[in-house]
Amino acid sequence: MKIAHISDIHIDHAVIPSRSEQFENLVINIFEEGFDHLIITGDVTDVAREEDMLLVRDIFERNGLLDWKKITLIPGNHDLFGKYELNAERVLSNAISASGSNSLKKLQTFCEIFRDVMTPDNTAHYYFPFVKIFNGPGEGVAIVAFNSVFEFSLANNPVGARGYIRTDELRAMRNPEVLDVLEGKFVISLCHHAYKILDTAVAPYE
Repeated sequence: MKIAHISDIHIDHAVIPSRSEQFENLVINIFEEGFDHLIITGDVTDVAREEDMLLVRDIFERNGLLDWKKITLIPGNHDLFGKYELNAERVLSNAISASGSNSLKKLQTFCEIFRDVMTPDNTAHYYFPFVKIFNGPGEGVAIVAFNSVFEFSLANNPVGARGYIRTDELRAMRNPEVLDVLEGKFVISLCHHAYKILDTAVAPYE
């Protein structure tokens, strides 16, 4: 099984329309080169605009790739919150508009648009973590997808760039039934943010 991985495309069709075409050509080339699956680990859009998400979905659909067996996509902070805002007034505005239930709504919108590349279950309302199992060497391949986007917080995430994997998602992966499914498989774990333990002295945009 050949798997390609890309990330941080940052499509903003209103500002850089050529990037959409470049992205479509890249996706087409990946599958023409014989790859079986494409993983995109977030920030496929730049400013959290639904129109850009729908454009990406259309690219998948018209190329016969709107299929969980062909593509796996998870969100990045730009997909949910847009660009970093270092202006104090904008930081406050963003924190209010993207906190709590509003943050969950943004995640749900992303998941509804890209449901078909996440799960075949059309009744699902919350998607993370999710697991995909594929035939492959040995016992097969498992893709485990987490959402690492951390909601806005004036104290801990004022520009929306930090991320972490939530305890409930990690706990779900420790379920004995899940562990049985993963046993013996080559496991690929996905999240948008780099694996790093942040020191409290590290700026939130690093």
